[in-house]
Amino acid sequence: YDSGNYSALLDAALEAREKGVATNQVRDWYNECAYMLRYVKAGVEDPQPFLGGYALVKINNTYGYIKENGNFLLAPVYTGASAMMGSNAAVNDGQEWHIINSAGFKVARTSTPVDYMGILVGGKIPVAKEGKYAYVTSALVVPEILPYDYASNYKNGVAAVKKGDKWALINTNEE
Repeated sequence: YDSGNYSALLDAALEAREKGVATNQVRDWYNECAYMLRYVKAGVEDPQPFLGGYALVKINNTYGYIKENGNFLLAPVYTGASAMMGSNAAVNDGQEWHIINSAGFKVARTSTPVDYMGILVGGKIPVAKEGKYAYVTSALVVPEILPYDYASNYKNGVAAVKKGDKWALINTNEE
């Protein structure tokens, strides 16, 4: 897989399936390789894995989302985007960041322009402006002072933050 020989791995996965020895890992490799072959050849830049049935794709420096069946959920029209978690994603339409739903409708926008939005997890999303970070809720009200020099996306209720030269792990209740 790491070598990029997706065809060979796809063939091996199919052979394992035919012999009845396919494991969950082999099925995952098959799906990933089928995705990579289809979309890398179609001009997708920096293909991302599927999360919750959707994958973020980049074509000609614009972002969109595809479904696991290969059809576009949302065509690549955004200048910036995060992975879609559940049925929401953060996207930049060239002017500002928004939260969109899986139908492509804008459901929220930031209260003030920001340079970056991460992934909405557990009701919190990291935002950045002029090199500083903060977490906002899905209402997207950006504080006047962004307290961190870096803030990661939440995963399993925990995120990494940096202030000065110090790093810390925080949970959603500490922010």
